Amino acid sequence: MDTIADILRLLAVDTRIEIIESLKAGPMCVCAIARAVGVSQSAVSQHLRLLKAAGVVTVHRRGQWIHYSLEEKALAAWRTRLSRLCDCNCIRGRRRKGCCGHTDNKHEKPR
Repeated sequence: MDTIADILRLLAVDTRIEIIESLKAGPMCVCAIARAVGVSQSAVSQHLRLLKAAGVVTVHRRGQWIHYSLEEKALAAWRTRLSRLCDCNCIRGRRRKGCCGHTDNKHEKPR
């Protein structure tokens, strides 16, 4: 992924976000991911192909099974890039208090 726009395009599909969330628990095979996100195995495979091409998912063969896992360094790089969109730290999970998350005077809640 080269740009923020590339990352956002990849994350624009809810199923891909659900796959990433499922893989946070650890490596999973396609059938387990399909059950977790509620879509077909072929749909999961297509989404995994894109996530793998983006470098955020890695593949490990365990005997006859193929397991997918998250590439933590790639996710950290995504967080860094996406954090440039907003200075209120909402992407890092530490949102400031205020009407919209900002505490400076420019964003005060109207009275």
